[in-house]
Amino acid sequence: MRIATYEHAGAPHLGLLGERGVRPLPDDLTMLGLLAAGQARRSAAAAAAGDEIGLEEVRLLPPLHPPSMRDFVSFEAHVAGVR
Repeated sequence: MRIATYEHAGAPHLGLLGERGVRPLPDDLTMLGLLAAGQARRSAAAAAAGDEIGLEEVRLLPPLHPPSMRDFVSFEAHVAGVR
């Protein structure tokens, strides 16, 4: 199962990526939620996927959006501590 985040009609969605398009997954799913779910939930989501939308109609997005980004090497004191 190849999972993708994509934009279609101006909104982000989650779907199953195929060779020619994506099949939308139910809107209540998130990438993190789907990855954390068990195999039974992932199989149920795949069974509920909608009709394929061609790749030319969508824009693929980064798969995950982390809740925060931390850069511990941004301050001189941190760099000195690494040495």
